[in-house]
Amino acid sequence: ADIAKNSKEETCSSSLLLPAIWTTIRVLAVHDRTVQSIVACGILESALETFTTTTPEDNVELLASLVGLFRNLSANDEIKTTLCFSDVLSSLLKYCRNYIEHTQLQEHSCGFFAAMALRKPKNATRILQYGGVEVIVTAMTQHPTITLIQRQGCLALRNIASRISSERRQIMLDQDAKRVLVQAGVCSAGCIDEAYAALRDLGCEPTKTTVHADGTVSSRPQMFGEIKPNFRPVYD
Repeated sequence: ADIAKNSKEETCSSSLLLPAIWTTIRVLAVHDRTVQSIVACGILESALETFTTTTPEDNVELLASLVGLFRNLSANDEIKTTLCFSDVLSSLLKYCRNYIEHTQLQEHSCGFFAAMALRKPKNATRILQYGGVEVIVTAMTQHPTITLIQRQGCLALRNIASRISSERRQIMLDQDAKRVLVQAGVCSAGCIDEAYAALRDLGCEPTKTTVHADGTVSSRPQMFGEIKPNFRPVYD
């Protein structure tokens, strides 16, 4: 805790050391008891201060590691709502738009959006209103072969879509959410389940295509319950 709280003042700190410190803390934040301890020790407060006083030009790796920490801490409903309604959301969206090629930042951000929207309709609505869906769609479009980004993007779009009104789901469709979900389901074998589930919750009717042993192909609507969701609330 002392290392994290004083990280900006430590003379040994460097552009490589600081991300490693926050990444280590993130790895530990996988249980609610640990998360509560991180908050009680003031580490979250220090992380927020570091995030708001650091620019990508200073250290984009540091910002990406902090987003990874926020992603794991968002397994706690109170913390994720606090983060969602702070300046973190608007700053993160700006960084994502400016650093679209930074794969770790994009993956952690999509995972962070997914965690914030889970079980929290007001968080989902805020992410949509601030342009979060457009950022997710852009990340998935720019990184079609990176399964981690595709999977977290699908989870984020699903969690947002399932907790907003049909009118707001139409906004997601207008922002090209369906296209990237279909793309993910076709091009990324590691997130087919997540893509189908997101399409269902978005109000679309995904189809399941099967290539049989005799070479024939059949398609039918994907039935709810056929695919077991595999959501990871934390990143480890």
